[in-house]
Amino acid sequence: MKKTILAAALAGLATGAHAGILTYVETFGTFGDPTDLPTNINETLTASGWAADLPAGATNIVFTVEVRGTLSSQGSVTNTGATSTTAAAVVQLLSDWTAVTTNLASADVTFGSAPEQIINVDLGTINGGETVDFGPETVDEGWITTYTGTYSGTDITYAFSNQVVSYAVGSGNFDTSIVTGSAGGLRVTVTYDDPPSQVPTPAPIALMGLGLLGFGIRRRMKRA
Repeated sequence: MKKTILAAALAGLATGAHAGILTYVETFGTFGDPTDLPTNINETLTASGWAADLPAGATNIVFTVEVRGTLSSQGSVTNTGATSTTAAAVVQLLSDWTAVTTNLASADVTFGSAPEQIINVDLGTINGGETVDFGPETVDEGWITTYTGTYSGTDITYAFSNQVVSYAVGSGNFDTSIVTGSAGGLRVTVTYDDPPSQVPTPAPIALMGLGLLGFGIRRRMKRA
């Protein structure tokens, strides 16, 4: 029994660090919603807080930075001509769709490059005078990791921007009513190890062992 207690005590004293995790998320707009925040954006997101949240003496601190950008579009296209024709609804980039940071090297993201047709929806054949609805259609590549490693700063900022134009293409004449919206996100995950517990030096361990040994001898003497 004494050996078990001693082993348990030593195991507890020798227990070292355990992993911890902190996550900070900032967003603008609503992912998948074309009506929340219009395109032609200049939005800035800043994540911070780890300087106060990390425990004192934490070790093996690693930052993982991710960004996300979405474009969503919905609307209707009306064939104003008298004959049937095929058509498509298009959302085209007028400028590069980017997320740019000044805090990290080589960590910028380009979600799309002008003049890319970032959304192109085939509407099929539209009869003369007919209106066809579409959407919402969303471009979303999910969270993109831009950086993993150490970081000494107290915040990380990304600036998101895009400019788009929406229209219908086909061999006829069309009226369009198209709404396109943007959303973006910045996520910073900080993993770390807690400071290791105080591990007793060999001298205190030896004294503990002698104390337990002495206790056992005294009990034997009393029995005798």
